Amino acid sequence: MSQSLLHHVWVVGIAIAVSIVGCAENDIVVTSASSDSSNVLAPLPQNDSVLVGTSRISQVRSKYGQDGYRSVNTTMSYVGQGKSHSAYMLKETVDHTLFFGNEGPFSRLIVEAYQTGNLAAPVWSIVDSADAGSYWSGWKLYRTIKHGCCGGADTQRIYDPEDGHLIVSSDSDIFIVERDESKLYIGVRSPNGMHSFPKLDWRQGRFAAFETTSSAGQRGVIVLHSPFVDSLELMYGVGAQLVNMSRPDSIATFRFEKENVMLYEPKSSDRMALRLYIGWNDSALYTIPLSRDGLNLASAVLPSHVTATLEPFTP
Repeated sequence: MSQSLLHHVWVVGIAIAVSIVGCAENDIVVTSASSDSSNVLAPLPQNDSVLVGTSRISQVRSKYGQDGYRSVNTTMSYVGQGKSHSAYMLKETVDHTLFFGNEGPFSRLIVEAYQTGNLAAPVWSIVDSADAGSYWSGWKLYRTIKHGCCGGADTQRIYDPEDGHLIVSSDSDIFIVERDESKLYIGVRSPNGMHSFPKLDWRQGRFAAFETTSSAGQRGVIVLHSPFVDSLELMYGVGAQLVNMSRPDSIATFRFEKENVMLYEPKSSDRMALRLYIGWNDSALYTIPLSRDGLNLASAVLPSHVTATLEPFTP
């Protein structure tokens, strides 16, 4: 791959229309422009500009002789006011390596948050094997996604943008239950998720898990075990729904939804539960009631051959 494909993008102005006006030593300088030449902004001196993004691509070869390419893309973005900070600058670096003939890339995402006015050291950082990430300003979340390959399910993770801590991971939907000024986050894990092994291995009878984090700081993982696990059935995934047990067989209605993250706002009197189904067999239901800070394992309704254990929450 020639060096001419290595581009450094500098943004030096804000404009209605943007045009490329110069190119030297593989650097592309972008300035703002308009149809009126009198309003064209002059390029800023390089030492006064801020590097907001770079993109690099190169040829690579694996130790097995496979050819491919590696792309490294870095962007800077502004994040508005939060609960404990005035503003952040987020530096996001996505490193993809794809070998020809492989279904998916090897990816690494690094997110660093800097306080505006102090770009010397990040106040927190995230390192994830995700393919992409994005800050959701309205939800006050940072979400990453690792796309499934070879029959695997997509795995998403949500982080707290106040400190960069992982909230939950999920190979299906993520549920957020908000009531009485508290929040409970629930992620559903299955063996065909991109980050599940070795935590979940159907050969060991560990076929599903639920990660929970409450706004009060309570965290836990409930793992389901069974010696009778159909690997073919698990290929179709593990899914879940929130139900309102105050109204039998009533699927709870979410208030907001975005990319498989759903926010529910039930009444204080509503008895909410998580209902799990395996693969295509949605008649084999598992029901675990919700408590304020997690799942009520003592009141769970499970098949006789299934046991559940509460395990520590580890990223």
